[in-house]
Amino acid sequence: MTLPSENAAADLAQSGFAFLDSDKSHAWLRRFGTLSDWETFQASWDHMALDTYMADGGRYRRRRHAVFCAENDGISREAHQPHHQTLDANHLNGGVARWFEPVPASLAS
Repeated sequence: MTLPSENAAADLAQSGFAFLDSDKSHAWLRRFGTLSDWETFQASWDHMALDTYMADGGRYRRRRHAVFCAENDGISREAHQPHHQTLDANHLNGGVARWFEPVPASLAS
């Protein structure tokens, strides 16, 4: 599957993330459906629970979490589980299993 940016795959491989232009991303996503549920998805970001695992005591980040498995025959959602990063990967908040509210099934289907 081709990403909406020529550099996205290289950026993902090198940095672990890629910046995607909204107009190109929107056009790319429309290839997979009508996006009639876009407003519901967008509004879902307004009601996330506070991340209570911030080692600095901060109360500035909100999260949900889901794990998916991508295989040749498609993508499936895994059972709800904690988010875990090593201290090497996340010096501030790593080294602990962080249980965030799950992404609602209605958003991840």
